[in-house]
Amino acid sequence: MINVEDFIIKEDHAGWSVDSPYMGKDREGNEKLQHRQTYYPNLRQCLGKVRDVMAKDSESVTELIELLTQAESIDLKVLAANGLV
Repeated sequence: MINVEDFIIKEDHAGWSVDSPYMGKDREGNEKLQHRQTYYPNLRQCLGKVRDVMAKDSESVTELIELLTQAESIDLKVLAANGLV
């Protein structure tokens, strides 16, 4: 299991999955933190998903560039830790 920001990346026999948080609603209509799990055949695609979600929350071009730079650094650390670089 790999923690990247609020995301959890896991490996299993079929590939990789990303558990990403989002604000949803419960049955009464109250906001509630929920998690969505998506599956990918390799770690690079998992990290791409994390990058995309992080970038979506950017409010300016400067913030987007900072987030992508941070995500690229995280990607390299995770790939290196898993012997993929």
